[in-house]
Amino acid sequence: MGSFVSSLAGREPQLDQEAQERQRQRQRREAERAAERHAQVERQRREDARAVERQAQLERQRQKAEGAAERQEIQARQRREEERQEILARRRREAERQARLQQERRQEQERRAQRDLKRQLESYKADQKQKKKLKTGGAAGQAQPPQGPALPRPAFRGLRLESGRYACRDCAATAVLDTEAAQPVYTNVVRFFKQMRVALPKQPPLYAVSAGTMRHEAAKEDSGGRLSGPVSHVNGLCLSTETHTVQIITRQERTRSGSSFVTVRRERAGPVHCSVTGMLVMAGMPALLAGAIIAHECMHAYLRLTGVRSRQLTMHDEEGLCELMAVLYLKHEQSKGFISSHEGRLCTYLLHSIKNNPDPVYGSGYREAARSYQSYRRLDTLVNFVRSKRRLP
Repeated sequence: MGSFVSSLAGREPQLDQEAQERQRQRQRREAERAAERHAQVERQRREDARAVERQAQLERQRQKAEGAAERQEIQARQRREEERQEILARRRREAERQARLQQERRQEQERRAQRDLKRQLESYKADQKQKKKLKTGGAAGQAQPPQGPALPRPAFRGLRLESGRYACRDCAATAVLDTEAAQPVYTNVVRFFKQMRVALPKQPPLYAVSAGTMRHEAAKEDSGGRLSGPVSHVNGLCLSTETHTVQIITRQERTRSGSSFVTVRRERAGPVHCSVTGMLVMAGMPALLAGAIIAHECMHAYLRLTGVRSRQLTMHDEEGLCELMAVLYLKHEQSKGFISSHEGRLCTYLLHSIKNNPDPVYGSGYREAARSYQSYRRLDTLVNFVRSKRRLP
């Protein structure tokens, strides 16, 4: 027992060292674990920071993309606005150019009219001087010259047109003398149709023709008796055609005996296509009257191009609707104002003539169409009713 105690006493320093070593190992392990935990926390913190940075970067990229898209949209809107302004500017320049051309044509027509008047006045003065000289010579007892043809009548102060027609000086100032001069008036009428919501599906060509050509074409169009009154009074014309399509079905059948075939042909009527080949207006009329006539003929063209055939409407209803369009055009021009007082008087006279026309087709038809227009208050609604019902309300 004593030896065992002495042995334990001898090993006590060794046991203390082992305990201290174990203690140090535990401390090292705890320090390592703490360092590992700290490193893990640091790694997690860095990962969270990187995730936050990535999220912030993605947000910045998204905002940048949205800003770029917004800038692109703004730039696209600006480009569209610039293009629209450029188109409007081109249209204004074209309208100004057309107005200048029309003004130049009017001035040239006025200069021509003035030159014609001057020549006619000089001719008239020369004739009067010759006539006075002959009278003075006869009173003095001189030999009378041989009798010849009568002296011409005083010259007409206006514009001499073809077919023996004349235009006064005021009407000659705006006279539509050829097809080229009629186009600005035609464009104005087409624009007016668009404003009234009855735009032409297709714009037929317009020609200014002589009185002889107008009578010839009117006689051909009147072969079916559609015109009212003598063709010599026609100032405008709408040339249209109607095409009938017929589908033919051919079928072969064997006879009862079986030795031969019989051909059976069946005809089935197809749709009717209406087309307008052109419109005519009498050359030499003032622009205001020519515009009213073109508006009248454009309504004929609109009805044909929208499927209304020539005999599906009575002349009374169709001509009344066309005269209504002429009146609306004149009122539209009247609302814009006129350059000269003569045009104002001419417009008043034309409106009075149409409204008080005693003709049973044109006058009565206009008055009935005007009453219908007063009820509907919109021309497109009235025209659609006429197209669907083939009559005035």
